[in-house]
Amino acid sequence: MKKSIVFFRSLLLLSLLTLVGAGAAWAAKVENPASPEVPARVMPASLLVIGTYDDQDRANFGLFDRGGIATSAPQTHIVVAMRKTSYTHKNLLERKAATINIPSVAQLAEADLFGCLSGMKDGKFTDKLAMTKLTADKGQAVAAPMLREFPISLECELVECDSLDPDSPFDLIVLKVVKTWVDEGYANEKPSVNPKPAGLPEIAFYIPGRSEGNTGYFGLGDYLGDGHSAGKTYMEKLAAPKP
Repeated sequence: MKKSIVFFRSLLLLSLLTLVGAGAAWAAKVENPASPEVPARVMPASLLVIGTYDDQDRANFGLFDRGGIATSAPQTHIVVAMRKTSYTHKNLLERKAATINIPSVAQLAEADLFGCLSGMKDGKFTDKLAMTKLTADKGQAVAAPMLREFPISLECELVECDSLDPDSPFDLIVLKVVKTWVDEGYANEKPSVNPKPAGLPEIAFYIPGRSEGNTGYFGLGDYLGDGHSAGKTYMEKLAAPKP
């Protein structure tokens, strides 16, 4: 059961800490190819299943992985790169509202399905939600559908839509979070989110690309400490008297 929390400090802790290796040996860096897609493939991405209503109040969900937190105070803003031709893009610009739903590894198949199909093709609506066993609940703060079974849902208002590059198929969408919902099993006392709670599936993330085993969907690694804790410990070691 989800409950609303007032402050959402970090979407997932963005799971970049999971890339920190435990070993001490470091290999030499090599230059990656100059393809414009390469930089996007070296950064883990949050899985953002964005829910909107169309002009007939039908729920539509699309999967996006180019996005993240832009600001966290005084309000949280999230930036998402979205194809201009997507049905979600059309709905969002018309309705000015959306939800961002974060899946656990238990909902990867459903989340991936939302990214495999368009909500509108050849003038015909595709009811992707009906193809799953998931449940759409209407948001309390905005006119957009949330996924009940996903651990985290953010109700958002559209702030801005920018085209940074006229040659790009993407627009940059800025969303303001106005209400946050977290499954009780994933909520902690801060209030914040535990992305890897004991006995529950961990939050999922994505490394773009199609190389089997190296890119695709992943769960979270081990908890490595609070923000700034490792740096403070390191500074204390530097300041400690030498034996």
